Amino acid sequence: MSTTKLPPRQKMINMMYLVLTAMLALNISKEVINAFVTVNTSLEKSFDNQKVKKQRMFELFKQQMQHDSLRAQLAYSKALVVSQQSDKVCANIETLKNRLINETEGVKQAASFISLQDVKRKDAYEKVTNIMCGDDEQGRGAEATKLKQNILNYKQSVLTTLDEKDHIIFKPLLDKNFDTSDPAKDDVAYKEDHKTTWEMKYFYQTPVVASVAMLSKIQTDVKNAEAEVLEHLLNGITADKNTFDKRQMRRQAPK
Repeated sequence: MSTTKLPPRQKMINMMYLVLTAMLALNISKEVINAFVTVNTSLEKSFDNQKVKKQRMFELFKQQMQHDSLRAQLAYSKALVVSQQSDKVCANIETLKNRLINETEGVKQAASFISLQDVKRKDAYEKVTNIMCGDDEQGRGAEATKLKQNILNYKQSVLTTLDEKDHIIFKPLLDKNFDTSDPAKDDVAYKEDHKTTWEMKYFYQTPVVASVAMLSKIQTDVKNAEAEVLEHLLNGITADKNTFDKRQMRRQAPK
């Protein structure tokens, strides 16, 4: 595994999202709303770039299987499981994004796709709150809770697929990138907005533009985690092969 650090572009996008969220709590201005559209566009572009990167890595897996089918096949099987789980989570989130946009705009779910940029009521939050948080005082039990559970299931699926020795690398990474804990008492969302749960922090009375950007961020985080795992598995094939070759050379060396 070469690195667990995000690319500089992704770090910048994540930081922009955090800054905009803080600004949103203070003032819902037109500039802030439009900035969320820009962030969302960048996140979706990063998401598409990761899909291209995944295709290239699976081509490398196939090349490795031609040289060392048994060792590469095991790594490929694990990569395939993680990839399928990642695609499933991202597809569910994409459906949810479209639902938030369509219901905010008052169109049927089966209607043609509407981009966030074309949404007329970007600052509307009623539909988002109803869909994501329902009528529970803590915002639990609706789509936001289902989303949180899907994230937790994804984290567990990745760890279950990997060897236990790899958990020391990936568990901290997954816990950091997919933090679904409730806000601490010193969190702005808790102190000023009285949002006491993860669901409320991100989706209760949150404009559709910010909620969709948040969902795009989760999609991108999933794809980043997937890429890290695939790269780690690919590097493991090479490392195992080098170790095997060295052992063979020592055995065959004249004494």
